[in-house]
Amino acid sequence: MIGTIKVKAENIPKLLSGLDSTKLKKTDQVRLARQVRQLLILYPKTMLIDTPEEIIGFMNNGQAVMLVNTKSPNELIAYARIHPWPGVNQYGQRLFEFRSWIVKPAFLNQGYGAYALHQAVALAKGLDLNAQIVAVVEKNSQRAFEVLQAAGGKALGKQQWPGNLRILLQQGTALTEVIDITEINNYLASVEIGSVQMKLSKRTKKNILLSIGRITNKRYLLSCLKNLVNVDKFNLYATEKTHQFLKENGVKTGLIFKISQSRSRPNIKHFLDAGRFDLIINIPTRKGKRKEATDGKVIRRSAVENEIPLVTDVSVAEDFIKKLIRQSK
Repeated sequence: MIGTIKVKAENIPKLLSGLDSTKLKKTDQVRLARQVRQLLILYPKTMLIDTPEEIIGFMNNGQAVMLVNTKSPNELIAYARIHPWPGVNQYGQRLFEFRSWIVKPAFLNQGYGAYALHQAVALAKGLDLNAQIVAVVEKNSQRAFEVLQAAGGKALGKQQWPGNLRILLQQGTALTEVIDITEINNYLASVEIGSVQMKLSKRTKKNILLSIGRITNKRYLLSCLKNLVNVDKFNLYATEKTHQFLKENGVKTGLIFKISQSRSRPNIKHFLDAGRFDLIINIPTRKGKRKEATDGKVIRRSAVENEIPLVTDVSVAEDFIKKLIRQSK
């Protein structure tokens, strides 16, 4: 969670994340890009001043996150982007840098900056779940530093800086901090429970997908899933191994087949295409088979692109399931 910084449910903005902005009209892209540029100009000492053309390029490459006022569709609230660095860090991970994080002054201190932060992390994880994600912050940017730390970011000592970023940073100012934001939970963990309940309220009974890798993770979540299945507001669907484990332990779920099992029905792909999932709990195996890794990547990308609440961390999943149960009483 983000400390005391919350976006109220009635104020949830329209999210344009990844390739969403490619669906906009060219005139709307230009309008938003110019607003981003105007905000960046306000902070010449701490921001890279990208041109509108460069910003549109980031949109079309799926690297941008924008929050837009639903009451004024062409008004930008907040913007951020992820920058993929070439090569890998010293641990063999891809590296994404969180950049150009900015909120329109009229919307400051209302939780939108933190919301954009978590959406950007979700975007990066949708591209590569195992990547490292960092923010490079000037030490005099106190507010940004506070929000990043409140969200769970960890300041890295220079010896811990990603190897493919270290050389460039050491050539710059000594007042630079590198904050690791890889483990600040994910999209679902970042959203206040009320806003997720609003998201889930479109159906009388909500459909939840469970795809839980590793037997230890399945056992970890078993107790709270036993409680969740007794709540009449949720339909639980599970992939084959998860379904079998839960069935053997007295938890009733609907069996649904993975995308790689394309000839088997019902299939996750058809549910995703039809927008039938309200929540996805997809805990990866990390070192699974190639097909399993591909399935997980497609599921996570679809969740991010279609704004489906997504959990990829087992402890976050437990915490959120318990909150759903409490909210349903």
